[in-house]
Amino acid sequence: MNRNVLFCLLLVLLSSCGLGRDAAINRANTLFRDGYAQKALALYMRADSTDNALLSFNIANVLMYLGEDEAAEAMFKNAIQKGAKDIQARAYYNLGVSA
Repeated sequence: MNRNVLFCLLLVLLSSCGLGRDAAINRANTLFRDGYAQKALALYMRADSTDNALLSFNIANVLMYLGEDEAAEAMFKNAIQKGAKDIQARAYYNLGVSA
């Protein structure tokens, strides 16, 4: 696991050289869809999810996929707290699936 964390940190540092927030999120969506969860997580984390419910939801999905259930639960709860009804519903659903 330490190797993966180190890889994510390295990717975050390297990715900060040219992508804006929206471009990073779009790229992360593509990476996750294509099976590159670690790379997607690094880009999502770089985009700062504290005020963005959809981004929190996306991070939670990646964390759930990676087996980081406690961290995923916290991000789903953040999405529920800050999100519109559609994000809240999807986050509640995913919380139930991960239980």
